[in-house]
Amino acid sequence: MSTLLLSFVSAQCQECGGHFFDFCDHDECLGLGDCIFQPKFGNFGICRDAIHQNPTEDSKNPTETSHNVEKEDSPHKEQTATQNHIKTEAKTGVEQSSFPLNKILKCSEGFYMFCEPTSADCNWKKIYTCENNNCVPFPCSDIKNHENPKEEPNNQDKEDHKTDVGNGKVAMAGHWPEIPQPPNVEIPLCPTHPETKYHALYDPVNKCHYNHEHFEDPKFVNDVFGPPGAWWATDKYPAQELSYPWQTFMGANENYPHKPDETMTMGAEKMENHLKHEGYGWMARKNMPCKNPNADGCITDFRFESHSLMSVMDAVVRFHSYQFEGRLCLPENPSKCGIVKTGGWVDFGYLYAGSETVNTHLPVDPVGFHNGKRLHNALGVDDNRQKDGTWYGHSGFMEAIGLRQIAWGPINTANPSEPNFFCNDLDKCKTNNGALAEAHLYGVNIPKHLFTVKDGTVSYKGYTDRYGKIKTGCTTTELDCIPFILENVPVRSDKDVTTFQYRDDAVRGTGEFRNFDTAPRDQYWIKYPN
Repeated sequence: MSTLLLSFVSAQCQECGGHFFDFCDHDECLGLGDCIFQPKFGNFGICRDAIHQNPTEDSKNPTETSHNVEKEDSPHKEQTATQNHIKTEAKTGVEQSSFPLNKILKCSEGFYMFCEPTSADCNWKKIYTCENNNCVPFPCSDIKNHENPKEEPNNQDKEDHKTDVGNGKVAMAGHWPEIPQPPNVEIPLCPTHPETKYHALYDPVNKCHYNHEHFEDPKFVNDVFGPPGAWWATDKYPAQELSYPWQTFMGANENYPHKPDETMTMGAEKMENHLKHEGYGWMARKNMPCKNPNADGCITDFRFESHSLMSVMDAVVRFHSYQFEGRLCLPENPSKCGIVKTGGWVDFGYLYAGSETVNTHLPVDPVGFHNGKRLHNALGVDDNRQKDGTWYGHSGFMEAIGLRQIAWGPINTANPSEPNFFCNDLDKCKTNNGALAEAHLYGVNIPKHLFTVKDGTVSYKGYTDRYGKIKTGCTTTELDCIPFILENVPVRSDKDVTTFQYRDDAVRGTGEFRNFDTAPRDQYWIKYPN
C-alpha cells in the first residue's frame, strides 16, 4: 500500500478517499468531523485524523514529530464544544494550549492552514503557512502563544522582555491580537454601529457579523499606550477607536486645503469617515523581538491606524490619514526604550500599475522626484501575480510607512479611475482587501538637532501640522495642530538622526499575511468597498 494511504490513521477520516482513483477533496474531508485536509494534487489530497496527525510531512524520525496525545474513547462520538479543541502534551510533559478546529483553512487558497501545538523545544505555537500548496512550519521562536493565559514563556524570555515601556509599565511576551473566529453556522448581519468604534468581521459578544472589518483590535496594547485616541483627545474631540480630528476629505492635496464644516450636512458628507469608513484599519504588536537590519533601532510595540482602500477608490488618491504610537528601542540597550505618538496625512506619491516604471500620471501627482509610490496590478498585464496593493509613503517624523494588503482589482493604466475587480461577482468575493494584510513597514526618524538630549534620550511635547511639520502656537488638537509626543526616546550619540523601524517580514517572516476574512467557508460576508 502507498505511503499516501498509510497516512490515513483514522477510520473516520479514512472514509474520505480509499485508493488512487478516489482522492479526497477539502469539503468532503472536513465534513467527516475532526479531520485535517492536506492538499497534494490540485484540489485533491489526503484526509487525516486531527487528534493524531502532525500537520507536516511524515518524518522518518518519529522523535521529531511525535506528541503524547489525549484522545476521546471513540472518534465517532457526537462532537461537543469541548471536543472541538485538542489537548496535547509536548515531550517534556508540559501541557500545551489547545487550538480550535475552525482555524483550519484550505492551503490551496493561500491562507494559513492552522495552528498546532509545538514540540518540546519551543514553548510557542508553530504557525503553518502555504507555499506551493504545501504546509510549511513558520519559526516558532518568533510566534508567542497569547491564547493560553496559563502558559508562561521560559525564564530567559521573561528576562529579555522585562523592559521599561514608559510610565513604569512592563510589556509581556511578544504577540499580536487574536482575530475572533465565528462558528461554522449561519450568523446574522449586525445592526448599524457608531463610525468611531472598532470591530472585527465577527462580533463574538453579539454573535453577529459585519460587512466590513478594521483589521486588528487597537485595545490590545492599552497596557502600553493607554486607550486609543487618549493622547490627542480634548473636550471638542473625545477619544475614539476609529478616525481622528485630522481625517482627510474630498479635495485633500499638498496645499493645505480648507476643511469642510462638519457641523453642516454637506460638509460632514465630504469627510473621510463618512465617505469611506470601511477603509480604516489597525495593526498592533506587543513586545516583538528587537531586530531590523535597515535602521539603528527597532519598534517592539505599536499600534498603527491608517485609511487605505486597496481599490481604485483610494488607489488614485495621493494623501491618506494615519496615527501611530510606538515603543522605540536601541538593540545595544533593549531595556532602555521610549515612546512616540504622532499622526497626520501620509504622502504616497505616484500610482504605478504593473511596474514601478509605469506611472499612471494623475493630476494629483507630485512634481519631480518623490519616493512615495502606490503599487498595483495592471489590468490585462500581470493579473497572475499576487493580487495585492503595496504603498510606500512618509509624513514628517514617520520617514517610512508601508502598507501591504490584498487588493480588490487591477488598475487600467489608460483610465486609472475605471473600476475593475478580480472577482466577477462582488457578492461572492474572497479577494476583498480583508482577506490578507500585514504590518508591512513603519519607520521613525528622530533628529537630535531639533530637540534637547538628556542622558542619551529625547523628550518632547508639541504639535505638527497635517503633513508632519513642527507647528508652533498650537494649544489644542486640530487639523493642523496634531500632538507630537516623545517620551524618553533613546538616540545614538554618534549620529544626528537616529532611525527606528518595524517590518513584519523582518520579524515574522516574508509573506506572513494575516487573514481577516473570517467568514466560514462558502459564506461571503465582506462587501465592497471594505
